[in-house]
Amino acid sequence: LYQADVVPVGIDQMQHLELTRNIAQRFNQAYGDTFVVPDGYIPAANEGAKIMSLAEPTKKMSKSDTNINSFILMTDDKDAIVRKFKRAVTDCETAVRFDKDNKPGISNLLTIYCAATGKSPEEAEEVFQGQGYGVF
Repeated sequence: LYQADVVPVGIDQMQHLELTRNIAQRFNQAYGDTFVVPDGYIPAANEGAKIMSLAEPTKKMSKSDTNINSFILMTDDKDAIVRKFKRAVTDCETAVRFDKDNKPGISNLLTIYCAATGKSPEEAEEVFQGQGYGVF
């Protein structure tokens, strides 16, 4: 639609991009160069390649989830987004630390924070060191 050369996608959406590429290639072969065949840009795993549910951080975030607090919509207003993040599942500790295996909730929130700010998980940990989950 926008003739983009590169399209940012999550790792779990790559099949949709491949389908789009196949359709564009077939159309271009039949009717001449009409569509740009985009390449996918997949961020690194800890930079937002796959965002997990705010309510169940071991499941991927999905707008079809019945729990409206488990996902963020582009149309959500600021208050709704803040409320959803405040309700996000964490754990019984207070240290803001990236550890996907033992702290999936906080690791997911750190991934989202890092994707939005451009910080690395290590930099984000430093920002919130000793401040606890409330501040984070």
